[in-house]
Amino acid sequence: MYGSNAERSKAAKDRTAEAGAAEKAVSSNDPESYQRAASAHHSAVWANESAGNQTQAEKHRKAAKQFQDKADQHYRAKSFAESEGRAADQASKDAGLRAFGEGKDDDRSEQDLHKAASEAHDRAGKAAELAKLPREAKYHATRSAEHAAKAAPEES
Repeated sequence: MYGSNAERSKAAKDRTAEAGAAEKAVSSNDPESYQRAASAHHSAVWANESAGNQTQAEKHRKAAKQFQDKADQHYRAKSFAESEGRAADQASKDAGLRAFGEGKDDDRSEQDLHKAASEAHDRAGKAAELAKLPREAKYHATRSAEHAAKAAPEES
């Protein structure tokens, strides 16, 4: 892609600078920033290898792997949180159907279904917190409290 040694060397320096900037921009509150840093380091690997800077390319390769691992960890946590959220929403639906006399395929009482939905939303909220999804965590905490109130025995 780059013709002369000078051009390849300049490209390697530019990609290295971009990788450094992306690395400085990484924030634990912005999990996608890990992916941006990994991509920048991958570009720096390619440019440094093209320029013959194997030592520098290896440093970028290690950094890219570290940032990619962090990004993958976030994506797995997010996927797990979304899965737990779907399960909690299904539990809510099941409890709601029982309130209207439907959903007879489950032998549990309406109170037991609301208790299960509360627990499912609690799990989903914790998973969302771990995945750094504050909006979803708050939603599930609210839904858990609603179902817990419905599961509590009524006082006469």
